[in-house]
Amino acid sequence: MGVVVQRQVCASCAGVAFTVDPLTGCGDRLVLESAQGQGLAVVSGMVTPDRIVVDKNSLEILTIECGQRNTMQLSLSENQIREISRYALAIERWYGRPQDIEWALDGQGKVWILQARPVTTFDALQARAKAVEFYDPPRPPGSRWTRVNIGEALPGVPTPLTWSMWSGGLTMAQRESQIRVGVISRREDGGRVPLLTLARGWPVLSVDLLLSQVAQVPGVDPKSFSEQLLGVAEDVDAAPLGARVATALRMTARAPIALGMLGRRLGRASAISRRAWQREVSKPAVDPLALLAGAAARFGETLTAHTMQTYLCQSLYQAVERFAGTKVIDLLSGDGDLPEAHLARDLWLLAGGRISLEHFISEHGFHGPDEGEIASASWRQDPEPVLHAAQAWVDGDRLRDRVAALEARRDERRRAEAALCASVPRPCRRAVARLIAMARRALVGREIGKAAFLQDLDVARHAVSYLGDDAVWHTLDELRSKVHLTSADIIARQRIRSQCATLEPPLSFAGDPGEQSCGTVEGVPSMITGVGASPGCARGRARVVTEPASAVVLGADEVLIAHTTDPSWVMTFMTVAGMAIDVGGTLSHAAIIARELGIPCVIGTGNGTRAIPDGALVEIDGSQGTVRILGAPTTDRSGSA
Repeated sequence: MGVVVQRQVCASCAGVAFTVDPLTGCGDRLVLESAQGQGLAVVSGMVTPDRIVVDKNSLEILTIECGQRNTMQLSLSENQIREISRYALAIERWYGRPQDIEWALDGQGKVWILQARPVTTFDALQARAKAVEFYDPPRPPGSRWTRVNIGEALPGVPTPLTWSMWSGGLTMAQRESQIRVGVISRREDGGRVPLLTLARGWPVLSVDLLLSQVAQVPGVDPKSFSEQLLGVAEDVDAAPLGARVATALRMTARAPIALGMLGRRLGRASAISRRAWQREVSKPAVDPLALLAGAAARFGETLTAHTMQTYLCQSLYQAVERFAGTKVIDLLSGDGDLPEAHLARDLWLLAGGRISLEHFISEHGFHGPDEGEIASASWRQDPEPVLHAAQAWVDGDRLRDRVAALEARRDERRRAEAALCASVPRPCRRAVARLIAMARRALVGREIGKAAFLQDLDVARHAVSYLGDDAVWHTLDELRSKVHLTSADIIARQRIRSQCATLEPPLSFAGDPGEQSCGTVEGVPSMITGVGASPGCARGRARVVTEPASAVVLGADEVLIAHTTDPSWVMTFMTVAGMAIDVGGTLSHAAIIARELGIPCVIGTGNGTRAIPDGALVEIDGSQGTVRILGAPTTDRSGSA
């Protein structure tokens, strides 16, 4: 037994070095993982590190994967990479076996070796192989997948607990909702293709399964469904006549009852989730495992009602679009009833000192950056983003304008509805007005369902805070069964997650997704296109935001360029001139809120965050679906995300 006396290093950069490739066991290379700040964030897997592969013999740098997408600046210089590599090789020679070495750089750039331990090859490789299989399970050859839609809820690589809750909840929700309305029978097993899976760690939905089910539904255009919900128009073969007839008969018997009860079912689920959230997160978790299991069960039930509401919303949206054309956007504004509209008003009231932070958190504290991920902190746990936004908006006329826009949208909708009704024969006017009202209520109901399942997730987040830091690296079934993963298993999952985060698959693909760099594309195009989701034009400097925590307060002369958004981004939407989003369609969250707040928005650009330089002068046309790059970035971008 000895006492270790070690100097504390104030790290400016830190990470780990492997003298054998931990993914393949290949012994002719070194693998370095590094990030700014302390090494704990790298080892725990909570940040995406830079990953550098170095040839052992020549110390030639073979590959570099930059972990920070928003800066694309490597945390190490080439000289520092080679210096750390030489230390690693010396340590390996001293111990005579492959090593896992933790290191740090101090403020003067000096390398410090913190600790070294042997890479237990069999255990480490076995754990890594299991982690790779978890994050990249096999998929049927040629099967089609998309990250659109699911990417709004889970925009990155989830922790195992988060993924197990989402995959279990969504699988149940999709199947139950389709059975209840009669699209499929309970005897059908769904075939060999799962609804959703992970591809290189990123959540993806089965295009084949979704469209094969939609193709059986009378009156629904699968191609239009694909474009509105998945953001891409996919060709779909017609379902066999027998299948369509069987579906029509089932839906005739089941759909009227299921849809007639949907409003009450959704309202009940929302009320239960709300009460559970208000009750549970305000007190210590006496039995955190039971609390987690209860939250997961409610999450599945809420998702089922929400999924049914989403399909109803899609069908009614298409019905209005058939006779209203592009005016559908004006007709289906939420009339100020969306949960995010209430969130926007309360942010304004908080900034003006008319409500307290405690009141705001009691209403909206389940939101937060990357709110679909259980490992992320909600505003309830960390209200700093809310406080920062409120302080920045104390004298904000822009915020007042956005709240006024909520009222203006109501008048615009009424004028658009009156004009449409006047253009149709008098006997049809009442039916048209009723259809529009139904579609608008369905849209609001969809967002209410989203708020409810986010409350369920925050209860799960509260339970996990009592289970220890390693809980999120277990699946829900592992926690229920009291399976204790080894440290090698947990470390492997953490590191594979970090590595997957640096290699983003395409938005849609068939078979093997391949991989694309998370950096910028070569060359700057003069224009990128997407879907016009909220009308109007805006010009300003592009603010490329790829990390949810960076999306707080932007200037009125800035245009938000983001990969995807969730409700917590409303505080960012409130001040921007316009926005362009990589992922989504006209029924995506960002599109709906942009229309409510009167913000020009282009959605579904695919690669806007990679193609548009941060600080470039851009012009958004939310009617035509275009983003023009008019000028190069300015030199002073000290406030960029």
